[in-house]
Amino acid sequence: MAKIFIILVLGLVCSSQAVLVSTQLVNSNQINPNGMSVLGAVNTIFSGQPTGGSVNGVLFEDAIWGNSKTLSTGAVFYGDVSGDVRTAYTASTISGTDAAVLRRIADGINFYNLNEKRRLTFYNLPANIAVQVQLITSDASHNIGNWSGVFSINTINSVNSAVANMGSFQAGTEPNFYDAQLATFDAVTDANGYLIVEIHQITSQHAGVAGIAVYAQVPEVSSMVFLSLFIGFLLLKKFYLA
Repeated sequence: MAKIFIILVLGLVCSSQAVLVSTQLVNSNQINPNGMSVLGAVNTIFSGQPTGGSVNGVLFEDAIWGNSKTLSTGAVFYGDVSGDVRTAYTASTISGTDAAVLRRIADGINFYNLNEKRRLTFYNLPANIAVQVQLITSDASHNIGNWSGVFSINTINSVNSAVANMGSFQAGTEPNFYDAQLATFDAVTDANGYLIVEIHQITSQHAGVAGIAVYAQVPEVSSMVFLSLFIGFLLLKKFYLA
C-alpha cells in the first residue's frame, strides 16, 4: 500500500499543467520559461526554409519533414509531411534576446488542410516520464480569408495505440496575421520511450507548424519535501514496528 501511495504522489507532484494552454508568441522568454531539461527541440522545415538555433537556452535543430533526425540530446524526431513551403511574417510581433532566431523558426511553416491528421514523433526518450510540450504554429495569410485554422492535439501511445486528447486551439489567427502561437501541454512518454503528437486540422481554415520542443518535468521543491518527509515517516514506522 505504501509503495502504491508513493507512486501516486510522484505522479501528482510531476504534473503541473494538465490541459493545453495557447497564447500569442511575442517574446523569446516564453520558450521553456521554467528552465526544464530539454529532451529534444526541432525547427520543422522543408529544404530551403529558415534554419533554427538557440532560443532561451533551447536548441531548435533543423528537421526536414519526412526525414528522421537524430538530435544532439540523443532523441530521434520524425515529422509526417503535410502541405508545402509557406512563410509567416512575425518580425513585428516577436521580441526578446533571441528574437531573431525565434522569428526565423516561426516564419518557416507548412500548411494543413481540413480533416488532415499528421504526427510529430519523438523516440529514444526515457520511458514513462512526465514531459511538457511546446508547439509553435503560425499562418501565411495575406488577408485572403483562409488562415485561421484550429488544431486539435492528441497523443498516441505506441504500445497500445491509446489516444489522449490534449485540447484544441486556434493555430492561425487571420486577420491578425503577423503573429505566431505557442501551445503548451503536459504529456507522458510511453513504455517504448515514444512521444507521438498528432495534429488534426478541424476547421476549413489553414494553419502551419513551425517547431516543437519537449522538456522533462521536474517535481516542485515543496512537493519533493513533502514526499521525502512521508517516506521518512514510513521508514521510521517500519523500524519501530520491527
